[in-house]
Amino acid sequence: VLTVNAGTGRAPTTPLKYYRDLLEGILSGGKPVIAGNNIVMVINSSRKAPLSNSQRQQLTEFLKKNGLFGGLSRSFDNIRDIARYYAQSVKAIEMGSAISPDKLLYEYEDYVMFHVINVCSASQDIESFCHSSLYTLMEYDRKNGTDLTRILYKYLTNDKKVVETADELGIHRNT
Repeated sequence: VLTVNAGTGRAPTTPLKYYRDLLEGILSGGKPVIAGNNIVMVINSSRKAPLSNSQRQQLTEFLKKNGLFGGLSRSFDNIRDIARYYAQSVKAIEMGSAISPDKLLYEYEDYVMFHVINVCSASQDIESFCHSSLYTLMEYDRKNGTDLTRILYKYLTNDKKVVETADELGIHRNT
């Protein structure tokens, strides 16, 4: 399920019908519909990846050009499960825009662990799972006006890849 959203708190100046029609031209094999403030489309694909690289690029350009955001659920094969996968696509936008605000297309698969943590933290004190060293680092940042906790976070979200983390932070990789 692909959900396209204009962003929270922003009234679109262009009718959603216009965007819906453009989206239908980009992604064949599905019929986008308007649901509230979203455009929702079930993508029919026999491939493991629901979008080809070309479609992904076209969709990203469409989102950027029109100031929209997209969320893509995991693939599924039983239409009776559509509500669950629609919720995943919406959650992908919610989590993705908070974690990676520079992106426009958010895939639920990339944010599923954040979703799990979010759900767990609603019923548990999630801080009780943190290592004491993290609190030490946070206290160090507070006392010294540094940003080491954020740097650690970026490093971990980049799968411990130093070069990618440095590029994202705009610093030299040996910093």
